[in-house]
Amino acid sequence: MTSDQGTSNGPARAHALALPAGTVLADEYRIVSVLGAGGFGITYLAEELKLAPARQVTIKEYFPTEYSVRTDDVRAVPLSSDCSEDFAWGLKRFIDEAQALARFDHPNINRVYRYFEANDTAYIVLQHEPGGSFRDWLKALGRTPRQKELDAIVAPLLDALETVHDADFLHRDIAPDNIIIRPDGSPVLIDFGSARGEIAHRSRALSALVKPGYSPFEQYGETSARQGAWTDVYAFAAMLFHAVSGKRPDDAPARLAQDDVKPARDVALGSFRPGFLAAIDAGLVLDAEKRPQSIGQWRKTLMAPAPSNGLFGWGTRKLPQDQSSPVDQHEGADPETVLATRLAEAPTPLRDRLAGAKSRSGPKPPVAEAADAAATAAAPRRRLFSRGNASTAAQPKPQPAAPPPARKAALPAIRKPPKPRRQPRKLLRRAGTRLAMGAAVAAGVIALQQSLPEYVITGENIASSASTAPSFLQKRFKPHAAGTNHVRFAHGSTWLVTTGADKTLKVWGARWGNHIRTLELDDGQATALSVQGQRAVTGHDNGAVALWDLESGERLARFQRNEARIWSVVFLDRGKTVAAAGHDWTVALWDRAAPSEPIHLFAGHDSATHAVAFDRARAQLVSASADKTVKLWDQRRLSLKRTYRGHKDFVTAVAFADDGTRFVSGDLAGEIRVWSTRSAKRIARLRGHEGEITGLAFLGAGDRIASTSTDGRLRIWDARRGRSTQTFGSDGQKVVSMSVDKDASRVVTASDDGWVRIWNIAQLKS
Repeated sequence: MTSDQGTSNGPARAHALALPAGTVLADEYRIVSVLGAGGFGITYLAEELKLAPARQVTIKEYFPTEYSVRTDDVRAVPLSSDCSEDFAWGLKRFIDEAQALARFDHPNINRVYRYFEANDTAYIVLQHEPGGSFRDWLKALGRTPRQKELDAIVAPLLDALETVHDADFLHRDIAPDNIIIRPDGSPVLIDFGSARGEIAHRSRALSALVKPGYSPFEQYGETSARQGAWTDVYAFAAMLFHAVSGKRPDDAPARLAQDDVKPARDVALGSFRPGFLAAIDAGLVLDAEKRPQSIGQWRKTLMAPAPSNGLFGWGTRKLPQDQSSPVDQHEGADPETVLATRLAEAPTPLRDRLAGAKSRSGPKPPVAEAADAAATAAAPRRRLFSRGNASTAAQPKPQPAAPPPARKAALPAIRKPPKPRRQPRKLLRRAGTRLAMGAAVAAGVIALQQSLPEYVITGENIASSASTAPSFLQKRFKPHAAGTNHVRFAHGSTWLVTTGADKTLKVWGARWGNHIRTLELDDGQATALSVQGQRAVTGHDNGAVALWDLESGERLARFQRNEARIWSVVFLDRGKTVAAAGHDWTVALWDRAAPSEPIHLFAGHDSATHAVAFDRARAQLVSASADKTVKLWDQRRLSLKRTYRGHKDFVTAVAFADDGTRFVSGDLAGEIRVWSTRSAKRIARLRGHEGEITGLAFLGAGDRIASTSTDGRLRIWDARRGRSTQTFGSDGQKVVSMSVDKDASRVVTASDDGWVRIWNIAQLKS
């Protein structure tokens, strides 16, 4: 309940000098326990005896350990005559602060009930606030807080601070430990440091005056003359920087010598409003005069609504604002809910994958479809004959309408009722013309579909180094009406397993595309999928991992450690043990026989873990993270073997070669690296993609690599020469998932347009 965590004297001495439990103060309050102790006071949990039932309160005692001593187990007196003046001066400041705080009647400021002097010292009685600190709240989340969650905490605290500043008072000790989050989620500002700061200045106890990482440089000075509302702004901004990045900024004096603190937008592990992140940076400016000078000024940027970017809101640092991330979702929600949520709180774009959030695109919500329909009505020719419309791509340009006489002559041939009804001839002519045009277009489309194979579609099948063979694109189909986000070969490559935004997992025949089974995913849309034989494991946005029997459709087990999103899953044995990479920076090993808790946690990354792969040949795992590193783990010893560095962006995909001597990793910028598992040596660097790498696999003996990306391409690489030998795909689609069959003769891809495509690569030269 207090941030007083001991100075040079330490908590042990402070607790030893605390009032014993059972001590009664002012005939009204009985000490229950010690909540905390620091260099200038001790905080107790107490009961107010005159109330029935007794009310719990928090009591702060003025007890500067530097020049105080306890006598008779109760009285607090100066350590020596030389300390008497300092003790008395500090006591006066302590009482002055109690009087000032007692004036505040704000729901988000720790309320002062009363203050009194006793035992030669003074006490402040405060409302006891149940709950944990903001720091504890962050840890309990197990993930980066979302914008909406932070807003619910930040907005009341801004109002509370503005109330304090309007009364010509400063907090001077804003930090994660000095914010209490009540059980109902509301925040409370506690443990003001104004009096403590003044006492520290007099005693030169710097450790009580500042809090590393959260205190601005002006608080390190000898006086408080240069401090103001901007001082609390810095501390608040530092606390928010901690919340969005996972770590506090460097200490102000160190930053003055060399400022290594990166902009909040570069280190944020989630998706946040651009203005919110910019306000954090503004609040962390070292020069006090260049910071926002008041809470009101700062609030305008910090809480300003995000600028609209089309229908779905925010852009991101890594992608153009008109390009959605490959994994953009509020998983498990229907399109209407997704739209309403995004319009209300803005979307979770690429950064939600890190930490964030990088999310995969779902189907167009009804409002977007309505917008498209309106555009179609306004510009029918542009819509009908636009690039990428498979049914019309090969159609010739429409010819100008025939002159009126010709239309009149053609009317009887198109529609001549044996007994015309009593309708105006003008209406009949219009109807006949429309029917004729519709029939002509339909006939042309049918003729095109019958005369050309499915794979011969403009923009669908492109080869970079060889002429396009029609047999490359073997089949395509749409398994989920609401969009497909994962696809895998299964059951000896005779099945295909897909997951979609409709919260289902479906099993298909890989040869004919026949539907075999549909499984309802209890935890919502899958954010990760892995298949082994006739079993599948899915990961979900709520932190759940589910193990499925594809033959029976039964869920065999469900694992969940926290609510951190699962980004990647993989089997470790015959369908019993799985590894799950999560937004909580770890890779958890789960066993079906012990579903209550992980059998082990691989922890070592400094950000969200986005991908994991397993090598059975050597019993090793590789994990990739938003911290731009890849780590190789020994499964048997449950230890780290080595860390690989070199990627310039978040690493999003990994895969092992069959013999386990190499693995490949790909990142958000589209770069692919091949590594040796015997050393930290990089074997090759492959460049060619222009978007996030979403799938990787070694082919056959490992001399070739298949990769997919949000740039819409499936590439086949010569791993020895480090160059691309074949490219398939289209600019108009984003490939979000890939799988290779057991013979390395077929590759299946899923795109954000909902289509699953099977590519026959058996004839490609190795």
